[in-house]
Amino acid sequence: MALDVRDDDEREAKDLSVPSEHLPLSRMSEQVFDDFLTALGATTKVVIYCASGGRSQRVVNHFSDKAAKAGVELLNLPGGVLKNAGK
Repeated sequence: MALDVRDDDEREAKDLSVPSEHLPLSRMSEQVFDDFLTALGATTKVVIYCASGGRSQRVVNHFSDKAAKAGVELLNLPGGVLKNAGK
């Protein structure tokens, strides 16, 4: 599963063309992330991405422990959309 943490306008401008959930970092909170984890069901790995990898790495750093307690591994997509689009 993939999670796009870019803002709405960034997502509209350029997409990775992979199925993903969209939860902008600008709207993320502890409760919002808890709700996201609850909705995952049996998913055990989530690749998080943004434009260049910085915001997604912040999400991984902040929420990894919480996710691990729920049995979910968070992974950052290095380079984000800018480096990985079209691959």
